[in-house]
Amino acid sequence: MKVLRALLPLAFLGLCAYGLLRISLQGESVEREARPADQSLAQPLYIAHQATWVRYGEDHLPQLRAQAERIDYYEDHSMKLTQVRLDRLGAQNGPWQASAPQGYVPPGESRMRLQPDVVVKGMAPKSLPTEINAREVWVDWQSQQLYSRSPVRAKAPGRSASAQSWTSDFAGNHVQLNGQVEMHYDAPPR
Repeated sequence: MKVLRALLPLAFLGLCAYGLLRISLQGESVEREARPADQSLAQPLYIAHQATWVRYGEDHLPQLRAQAERIDYYEDHSMKLTQVRLDRLGAQNGPWQASAPQGYVPPGESRMRLQPDVVVKGMAPKSLPTEINAREVWVDWQSQQLYSRSPVRAKAPGRSASAQSWTSDFAGNHVQLNGQVEMHYDAPPR
C-alpha cells in the first residue's frame, strides 16, 4: 500500500508530462503545416544591414549605386532591399537619385523595381531641378533607363505636370511624360 501511494504521484506527474508533450507536438505539426513546403526558397543566402551595392557595367565603371538599410540576396539571384536610395545612375555624377521604401531585383533580370511612394530627383533637360513622384519606378541598367508605367507627378521650378507614365535615360537627356499629360505653369512675377 505504501508503494502504491508513492507511485501514484509519480504516475500522475508522468501523465501530466505526456499530455503537455502531446499538446506541444500537435502545436508543432500545425505550425509545420502553416509554413510553405520548401521554405529554403524563401530564405535569403545573404543579408546585409546598412549596405551599399554597386552595379558595374562591362566597361568596369559603376552603372548605379544602391544604399539600403537591408539587402536580402537569394539563391535565384534576386534581391530585396529596404529603405533604398539609388544614385550614380549611368555615371559617377549621374543626374538622377531615386529613393523608396522597397526595392526588388527579379531573378535573372537587369532591373530593379522601386515601390511604393518613389521619389526621383535630378536635373531634367536645360538643367532644371526636377522631382518625380510615382507609386512604382523601374531602374533598368541594361537599357540605361528609369521608367514608370503608373501615374506620375513631376515638379520643376515654375511648373508641375502629371501623366500616366514616364521615361528617362540615365543621363537625363531624354525625359518623356506620356498619356494624359497635364502641365501647370506658375504665373510669371510682375
